[in-house]
Amino acid sequence: MPAVSTVFLWLAAHEDFSEQYARAKQEAADIFVEDILEIADDAKKDKIPIYSIDSDGKKVLDKKGKPVIAGYQESKTSVQRARVMIDSRKWLAVKLKPNKYGDKLDIKSKSEVTHKFKDMDDDELEAAIQARKD
Repeated sequence: MPAVSTVFLWLAAHEDFSEQYARAKQEAADIFVEDILEIADDAKKDKIPIYSIDSDGKKVLDKKGKPVIAGYQESKTSVQRARVMIDSRKWLAVKLKPNKYGDKLDIKSKSEVTHKFKDMDDDELEAAIQARKD
C-alpha cells in the first residue's frame, strides 16, 4: 500500500484518480452503515462465561474436559467498545455522505412574508422606522 503522502500527490496530479477516490469515499459511507448493523446485532462478546469452581478453587470440568459454565456476566467493556465503534462509523458516514446520513433540517415556514413597506417612499419608510422605535 502506498504512503498517505503519495496518495495525496496522486490526487493532486491525476483528475481521474481523484474522481475515483471521491466515489470510493462516498461508497465507504454506505459500508460504514452496514458495519453499524453488524456491530449492533453481534451479541457474541456481550456476555462473559462464569465457570463453576470446586471447593479447591479449580474449574469444574465436564466429561470431555471442558470447563462447566455456571452462568454469564455482561461484558461492559465489550458493550462500550461496540458503542464507540458504532458512533465513529456514524460520524464518518454523516461526514462522507451528509445528504443521505446527516440530520435533516426542516426550514420551511408556514408564516407568510408580507412586504407592506415596498410601496412606501423614503419619507414614509423613515416615519415607519421612527414609529417602531417609539
